[in-house]
Amino acid sequence: MLTVHADRLRQRLSEIDHEILVHNTKGTLWNPGARPNEITDAITRRRNHLAHQAITTNERWIATVIHDWHDTRPKGTIAELHRLVTDIAAWRERNTATASDPLGPAPTDRRQASWQQLERRIHDVGRQQISSLIR
Repeated sequence: MLTVHADRLRQRLSEIDHEILVHNTKGTLWNPGARPNEITDAITRRRNHLAHQAITTNERWIATVIHDWHDTRPKGTIAELHRLVTDIAAWRERNTATASDPLGPAPTDRRQASWQQLERRIHDVGRQQISSLIR
């Protein structure tokens, strides 16, 4: 019985090794700037999951983002807010942010540009007003 189980585990390990090899090959063969649909879909699902989890568990940063964003964009769309919330949720996971502040303190390394972009998307009134005048 133990031998059968060990054989099944070895077979499964072999299958996993093959899947890793195939995945790495697929992951390295795309053109610069483009991702395979499988990867893009997985990223989208993860971002949506993180945002959904934050909303359903009433994380404080969600209310802060919605309030601050709506103050600067009273005519903003749900799609724009959804995109911002999912972007922030992904940022928080990548940067292990746990505070109630949506982004946490500004980083001083290469992440600073991404942090500033998200911060502007939450609070930048001027950019929104200019964009709405152009439309």
